Amino acid sequence: MRTAVAMALGVVMTAALPASAQDLGGYMTTGSGSIDYLVTREAIPQISGGVLVGFADDRVRVGAQADVFFSNGYVSGRGGPLVEVRVVPKRTRVQPFATGGCYFGEDGAMLMLGGGLDVWMTGTVGIRAVVQDAVRQSRFSGPFRPPRTTFHEPAALVGVVWR
Repeated sequence: MRTAVAMALGVVMTAALPASAQDLGGYMTTGSGSIDYLVTREAIPQISGGVLVGFADDRVRVGAQADVFFSNGYVSGRGGPLVEVRVVPKRTRVQPFATGGCYFGEDGAMLMLGGGLDVWMTGTVGIRAVVQDAVRQSRFSGPFRPPRTTFHEPAALVGVVWR
């Protein structure tokens, strides 16, 4: 419930700002993600995409990300709101950032934390490298784990970013 309220508040705040204060961008990345099963963690291909709206001279970016995973014919996904904070406050060619958010997927809600680097090739297009970890408490139980097991699902991704 709190997450739904926070998402609604974010949408209202974004819509209320004048268009000149917003900097719309996005990204598409691919790489190696991971997913935890009952007894093992599997490294799997992951594709991620997101939309970001910049505020405060592009130092803070708010948006949403969706991830898709592929594993032996099985496709899964998750997504949700996120916030990025630029470590270097001015627009420079190399921009490190910290990111965090909340994902929703087939096994409940997850906290996502990470960081990365945008290297701008032009004023509007660059290369993005990111490392992130989705932390979740599983709702599903099985013979090899208790009902509330905490999992980490790290990912290393690289792709294109634009603004």
